[in-house]
Amino acid sequence: MMKASRFRWILALVMFIISFTAYMDRVILSAATPALMKEFSFSKVDVGLLQTLFFSSYALMQIPGGMLAEMFKHRITVAMAALCMSVFTFFTGMCHSFLAFAVVRTLVGVGEGPLITMRKQKLPHL
Repeated sequence: MMKASRFRWILALVMFIISFTAYMDRVILSAATPALMKEFSFSKVDVGLLQTLFFSSYALMQIPGGMLAEMFKHRITVAMAALCMSVFTFFTGMCHSFLAFAVVRTLVGVGEGPLITMRKQKLPHL
């Protein structure tokens, strides 16, 4: 019988960090709402629309994300989704208008949607 490697613990840690980051990204706009409204003069309707755009794109990308995971393997799909989410989250800090926020938050949702496939993959016996 082979000794189990430490790779599975490293993989579990990476999956935890990605899941935690994605979860925080889903809820962080709610905490930042008062500051956004004050800094950019957004109304409650504007912030609600930003949330709607994010969660709509997030939800709509879960099915194609699963299809992509079946075509390109879970590792590749999750890596690309995490990269996309991270890049567009970075661009959030550069937004100075409602339109820019709307586009970036929609693209963050597109990137984050396929991350749900991470929970469905079967881990190999290592």
